[in-house]
Amino acid sequence: MVEADIYDLANFIIKEGLKLDVDEIAVLVNKTVERQVRFSNNQVTITKTWDDVTIKVYMAKDKRIAMCEVTDIEKNSLKENLNKLLHVIRITKEVEGYEKLPEGPFTYKSLPDTYDSKIEQLGEEIVDFAEEAINSALNAGGKRVAGTLYSEYNETVLVTSRNVEARDKGTRIKITVRSFADDEGVAQGMGLSVSRILSKFNPSKAGEKAGETSKMSLNPTAGKPGTYNIVFGPYSFANLLDFASMAFSAFYVESGLSPLADKLNQRVAPEEVTIVDDPHLPNGYNSRPFDDEGVPTKRNELVKNGVVETFLHNVKTAKKFKTKTTGNAGWIVPHAWNIVFEPGNHTFNELLEDIKNGILIENTWYTRFQNYRTGDFSTIPRDGIFLIENGEIKNAIRGIRVSDNILKLFNNISGFTKEVEQVHWWEIETPVITPYVAVKDVKITTATK
Repeated sequence: MVEADIYDLANFIIKEGLKLDVDEIAVLVNKTVERQVRFSNNQVTITKTWDDVTIKVYMAKDKRIAMCEVTDIEKNSLKENLNKLLHVIRITKEVEGYEKLPEGPFTYKSLPDTYDSKIEQLGEEIVDFAEEAINSALNAGGKRVAGTLYSEYNETVLVTSRNVEARDKGTRIKITVRSFADDEGVAQGMGLSVSRILSKFNPSKAGEKAGETSKMSLNPTAGKPGTYNIVFGPYSFANLLDFASMAFSAFYVESGLSPLADKLNQRVAPEEVTIVDDPHLPNGYNSRPFDDEGVPTKRNELVKNGVVETFLHNVKTAKKFKTKTTGNAGWIVPHAWNIVFEPGNHTFNELLEDIKNGILIENTWYTRFQNYRTGDFSTIPRDGIFLIENGEIKNAIRGIRVSDNILKLFNNISGFTKEVEQVHWWEIETPVITPYVAVKDVKITTATK
C-alpha cells in the first residue's frame, strides 16, 4: 500500500538522519493524487491529474535548526539532502528560545467526514460535475461560465525521533464557478462548493449562485464614496477572516505583524461574536488529528463572546509566551486549521431589514494591508455588489473599494445569519466557515480620476 510506502520512506530518513549525530529530526511526508477540471465559455477545456510525494525534513543540533522540502524520493538523493541540511546547521546561529520537539507517543482522534472512497476513486466522471455547474449557471441567468474543479486524495505521515508516529488520510473536492451575464464581463457572479465527502458536494448550487448573482449584476451604476452599513457575504467575509487567522498566530504577533498583539483578554467584537479554530470539524476542509510536531490537535476558542482568548502556538512560540502549545504547528509558523465564525440568529432577509440602507458585498479580492500592525486594509468588491434600500436589494453598483481598519470593522459587527458556508479558494488560504455578517459604518472609497 502507498501508506506503508511513505511510512517506510519517513522511517528511512529518520534513521539516516540520526546517523549524522543530530539531536532530533522530524519527517513529514505527503502523498497526493489530485485531479483538475477547467472550463470556460460553457465548455470543459482541460483535465489534468497529478500524483506527487512531498517530503519535509526538520533537523536540529546544538540548538541550531535547518529544514528542507524535496520531491525526489530516491534514497541516495535523500541522503545527500540530509548532509546538506547538516552543513546548514553548522553555519547557522543558535535559535533563541529553542525548544525540543514534543515527546510522544500520542493518541489521535478519528475524525468524521474527512475521507470518502468515492472521491478517491473518481475518474472521468468528474467532468460531469463541471458540466452540472455550467448548466446550472446558464439556467440561472448566466451567458458565459468558467471555473475550476479539484478533487484530491491525500495521505500524510509524520515520524520524529521523539517517539512520534502519526498517519492520516483524507479526500477533498471543490469547485469555483464564475458566471458572466453580459458580453463585456461586467455583470459577474461567483459560486463555490467545498467538501471532504461527495454527498455534501453541490456543484449545481455553486453554478446557480454564480448565475443568479451575475444576472442581478446587470446594468450597474457607479458607486459613491462614503460611510455605509455593509452586509458581507460569506465569500467576502471569509477574505477578512483568512487574514484574521494569520493575526492569531503567535509568530506574527511576535513579529509585529498582527493588530491583535496587545489584545489578549481584551474585547475586539460584540459579545455575540465567537470565533474558533476547529481542526476536528466534520467535513472541515483542513481538519487533521495532529499538527506538524505530532501534538494532537484540538478546538481553540480564539474570540469568545467578543474577547480574544488565545493565540495559536507551536512548542517554540508557547515557550516564549510562557504557555502551552495549542496544537497548531507549523515547525516555524503556527497556523489555524479551520476558522469558524459561529452562527447568529438572523435570517438573511432579517439582516437586510436591520441594515435598512447600505450595500451588499458578495465577494472581494486583492485584499491588501497598508499596515499589518494597526490593521489598516483595503479590498475590492466584485461578483455581486448591490445597494440595499429600505431592507431590500436594489440595483447593482460597481467601482468601489472598502478602505477601513479590521479592528474597527469587527467592533462594528451588528448581526449575522443562522446559515453559514464553508469557503476555500485561491483568495482564501485557510478554510473559513462563516455566515453573512452585517457591519456598521464601513468606509467606501472610489477610484480617483
